[in-house]
Formats: sequence, C-alpha cells, structure tokens
Amino acid sequence: MDYGKIAYLKVDELENRLAVSTDSKRVLCGSFTVNPMFDFRRGDCFISDVRAGGGVTIFLRAFVRADESVTDAELSVKINGLKAGYTAFSAAQGETRDCFIICAASIDGTAVVSLSADKLNCTLVSCQIVISGADADIARTGGDASADKCGNVWALVFSRDDYVYACAFTEPDFSDASPVTVGTGSRCDVTATEDGFAVAYVDVCGNTFVAFTDTAMTVKSKQYVGSGAEAVAITRYNDGFALAELLSGKAYCRYVYDGGCSQPFAVDVGEEVKGVGFVKNALPPVLTISTLNRNLLKNCETEYGGSDRITVYADISYTPVTEEGGT
Repeated sequence: MDYGKIAYLKVDELENRLAVSTDSKRVLCGSFTVNPMFDFRRGDCFISDVRAGGGVTIFLRAFVRADESVTDAELSVKINGLKAGYTAFSAAQGETRDCFIICAASIDGTAVVSLSADKLNCTLVSCQIVISGADADIARTGGDASADKCGNVWALVFSRDDYVYACAFTEPDFSDASPVTVGTGSRCDVTATEDGFAVAYVDVCGNTFVAFTDTAMTVKSKQYVGSGAEAVAITRYNDGFALAELLSGKAYCRYVYDGGCSQPFAVDVGEEVKGVGFVKNALPPVLTISTLNRNLLKNCETEYGGSDRITVYADISYTPVTEEGGT
C-alpha cells in the first residue's frame, strides 16, 4: 500500500474542501430580544423583520402567561402571515410557560416574523428570536429621537430597547443630562409647552399617549389618545397640540390637550403612508408625510384632517445701493 500517495490524496482533498468553504456564501447569525407584554386577544404580535438570501432557521423562545386556564393551546410562528412552526402548551390561570419553537423557511429579501396564539386570553411577556442562514440578519426596529426647546432648556426624547427616555439640558453643558423613563415604546416625539414639554409616544401594545412634563422632564400627567398606532408626531397648535398618527398605512391627525382629545381625521394622500412628522414651530402646523415614492407637506387642520394649502410669509426689506460719485 502506497501510504505516501494516500497521504497526498488526503491533503489534496482537504485543500479542495477548504477552497470550497472559502468561496461559499457567508452564513450569519443574529439575535433579538423584546419585552412586548402583548395581549394575544388583539391578534398576532409582530416580532421583527428578517432579511435573508435563501434558507434560514429561526429559533424563537417565548414566555407566555395564561390569563385564564388553557389546555393544549397552540403558539405558532408565522412568516409573512403563514404558519411556519408551532408548539402546544397548557397552563393554569396566572401561570407563565416557557415555549420554544424551531422552524425553517426560504427567504429572499425581507420577511415579517410574528407570533400567534389564536386570540386566546394569553399575554406574551417576553420573547427572543435567533436566526441562522445565508446572509441572514434581524432587521431591528430602531427607535425615534426628537428634541425641542422651552425657554433656555432643551428636551431630548429617544427610544431604546422598547423604552422611551427623556433628557433635559441647557447649553452649552450637556453633561448633566440624565435620562428618565417616560414609558414603554419605540416611537416618540416631543414639543415644548408654556412651562415644559409634551412627549407623544406609542407603547409596546400600539397605544398612543401624550405625557406632559415640567422642564426637568418630570411627568405631571398622561393623556391616553388611542390604539393601533405605528408612529406618532406632535407639535403646538392654538392652546393645545396637533397630533399625527400612522394607523394601518394611513395618516391621521387630531387635536390634543391636557385632559382630552378630538376624534382622528384621515389625511388622504392616495397611497400607503410610511411615516409622519411635523415641521417644528410652523404656524399653522405643517404635517410631513412619507410614502414609498415621495415626501409630502400638508397644512394640518385638526378639524378635518388637512389640506394641500401651504401659506408662506416673507419679510421684504429694501436697501439702497450707493455708487461712487452718486446714489
């Protein structure tokens, strides 16, 4: 037996395998943890967008609390609304179960991963998702950040890890800005009031709130506005505030004050809306609407939603030019 030849062939085979491995498509792993406190009676819970370029494996661990006794209940992972994997669980009222689901799918681009319990009286306390596959990654939902000024005090609000934080600081020293928690959520905006700030935010269940604070960002009161929002924006308007919300791909605006709010009115732009905002300190409020293909400006009128009329004011001054030897 020619052991030298066999050793050569083994080395040659190993080099070929290494070469194939080096040229193959890179495999990535991502993980994402959320603490949604989602009531499954509302429907399916959005977990995250997932990006991939082929076959992926999704590992999802969820802690589910039974708000009434359930037997052989089904917790399922859905990809773009289609069931991809599930597990059964039983629990007495008030018990929390640790559920684990593994599923595989072919994703070319971006897909939506959600969790469903068939509208049972259960609460998703927290969940962790891990994805492994060709060019796979978790499309984490980044939070908002916004700032405004009341007197000589600046307020900065931002979201991180499903919580909304606020900082108050004065120029030029920003070192004393210590964040305080306003609420749970990933979408927020802020505008100045006469003696503080109004922070609008969407909590982890899609409920819109407006928190009224002093200049130290201490919350004095909160106003519940509505449910089902994906994004929110706020600005001063008359003696209160104009509030814009993104609801199911449409923009809505309403009048809000400390103690109440009006009914929402739709702002029709003829296509799906992706984002809403305000031009700060514009009079009257100017609403910015983002769609897939364009950005729009709307004169925000909370009585009926908005119009395309934008009023522009200009101050004109005349300065005579003096030429050498005359005027």
